[in-house]
Amino acid sequence: MRDYSVENMTKINLLTGRLLSGGRRIPLTQGQSAIVRDSDFERINQFKWRALWNPYTKSFYAVRSVRLPSGKWATQYMHREILGLMPGDPQHVDHRDHNTLRNVRSNLRLTDKRGNSENLSNQSIYGPGVYKVSERFRACAMADGRLAHIGMFDTCEEASEAREEFLKTGATKKVRRPSPYGIGVDKVGERFRACAKVDGRNIHIGVFSTAAEACEAREDFLKCR
Repeated sequence: MRDYSVENMTKINLLTGRLLSGGRRIPLTQGQSAIVRDSDFERINQFKWRALWNPYTKSFYAVRSVRLPSGKWATQYMHREILGLMPGDPQHVDHRDHNTLRNVRSNLRLTDKRGNSENLSNQSIYGPGVYKVSERFRACAMADGRLAHIGMFDTCEEASEAREEFLKTGATKKVRRPSPYGIGVDKVGERFRACAKVDGRNIHIGVFSTAAEACEAREDFLKCR
């Protein structure tokens, strides 16, 4: 599992800055540095840039403050300035490799809000589209331009499998994790509910004291059909 702490990301960025070719490093605050193409260095380096931590992407961005024609101050991102986009421009830019301080043009892509969201939704230490919520794991994916909630699962592996199945179906239906109590059996409070789908309809069979009783009742119900 990758360590996304501020300290570790600082080490990764410094190492990446030394190893990447075809670019020059611009120092930032918080021990960070950004990488830009040689041809962009002089233009970008004339400004004072700082490092801004984004808790959602769990990464640093290079930013500076700019004064708008209205007289108000706004935050300008280095990757947007490299592509000629100023604050207020509706176009979006994402980083192809998710390294948000690698601002060479080959790593930047103009996109729309949907494309940017799809790129961001793949960033997770538990796998694409999988996030930890309390002690469980949530699976989600982009479907028709919207972020679809697939379900909550006990492990990140189960969440990843459900997400893959969801994408295989063309994102046309919600994937549910099999019940640990048996097919068609769910726990409701301290009791167990048995259900079965018949002719496209979900039939409620009954509520029972144990999961075994609920499973038996479901089997008997299906045998009588």
